[in-house]
Amino acid sequence: MEHLYIAFITTIIFFICKQILNRRTTIPDFNKQLIRDCVLLFIIVSASSYGIKYYNMSEEVVKTEIFTSMPGF
Repeated sequence: MEHLYIAFITTIIFFICKQILNRRTTIPDFNKQLIRDCVLLFIIVSASSYGIKYYNMSEEVVKTEIFTSMPGF
């Protein structure tokens, strides 16, 4: 669930930065393109964050047995 929060915050920061950088743009459909880019960014960040979390959970931890006394064999 936290990967959605990260994706949402990243998208909002991207949206604000692009609006500040392109205040005086003459592109007619700039806001439409920006919304499309924000949606695409949200999908990419959430999918990659979920994939990284899933990959880290699938690693198995192998514990090495250490003999603290005489071995049983």
